[in-house]
Amino acid sequence: MAKIMKRVEECQRIKKGVPVNHDPEREEDVLREEMEKLKQKEDQHVLGRDLNSMSREDLRELEQQLNEGLLCIKDRKEAMLVQKLQKSRDNELQSMQENVTLRQKACVALSFCVTKFCY
Repeated sequence: MAKIMKRVEECQRIKKGVPVNHDPEREEDVLREEMEKLKQKEDQHVLGRDLNSMSREDLRELEQQLNEGLLCIKDRKEAMLVQKLQKSRDNELQSMQENVTLRQKACVALSFCVTKFCY
């Protein structure tokens, strides 16, 4: 029974165009190559190329995936801008506090100079 199942699997692979290999390492290489081809085809679809082979449902699904990706990108971009804005506000507050401190020191130094040399 096991032999029959193995032969059925081999026939199915031949029909799909996948070479039948009894060498597991070679079969792994063939599968990796096939996965790489599929990845390249998917990348082409994401770039809007080679869309003729896609069904309407596949196109709708791809569009939804792209929209979700764009939303993630926009969210990340907005978060980065908010972070940068907050950092700028923090820097502004720190500069204002430094100005107050320096003005106080200047007033103290000025009043010391005025009292020392004027009287």
